[in-house]
Amino acid sequence: MSSITAVQLQSGDAGEAAVAAQLTYESDPPYYDYWLGERQRALTTLQALWQQPLGSYSATANRVVRDQHGLAAIVSSYPAVAEAQLAADSDCALRNLCAAASEELMLREADLAYLFPRLPENAWYLRSLAVAGERRGQGLGANILATLMQQARAQGFTQMLVDVDSGNPGAVRFYSRNGFTPLVETKVTRLLPHRLPASLRMARLLGR
Repeated sequence: MSSITAVQLQSGDAGEAAVAAQLTYESDPPYYDYWLGERQRALTTLQALWQQPLGSYSATANRVVRDQHGLAAIVSSYPAVAEAQLAADSDCALRNLCAAASEELMLREADLAYLFPRLPENAWYLRSLAVAGERRGQGLGANILATLMQQARAQGFTQMLVDVDSGNPGAVRFYSRNGFTPLVETKVTRLLPHRLPASLRMARLLGR
């Protein structure tokens, strides 16, 4: 990663909800279809979650990259110790939006949680990295990843973790090319009929 270009990561904006929802959904359609319903329902919910004041899917919890065409990428990355509070905020945001259907959604979310092993407290976690389709293949994802690793290293972290859908070979190749190796493969049997294969916990040592 010697020819890395620094990327300016900016705060998310609630006004970008529609584009942010589309980008997020396209990063893993089977996941969001199972959790939130069919495509249009998932997009509507993701858009509303982006506009909530708190939660993993809110504009305040995500950073973005913008270019002359608009929103180019969304990234969510943080110390693993922040995960519990983010999860609690996300549950609250979902209940605020979907009071009538929240129990069903929470049950589906609980099923999905089995895909992701517990995070060690000393790790930096990359929850999601979504690059707009027309910007892929230009090195933007790799530059964002390198920027995140530099920031994590500067804060004293020596390991970055990410969970990758094994059914998305492009994503697996991307992280492998950037120095990540699989640590754990998690399969949830009842999710297999919903096109949700095993999840790969991948790790990259950051050094000093």
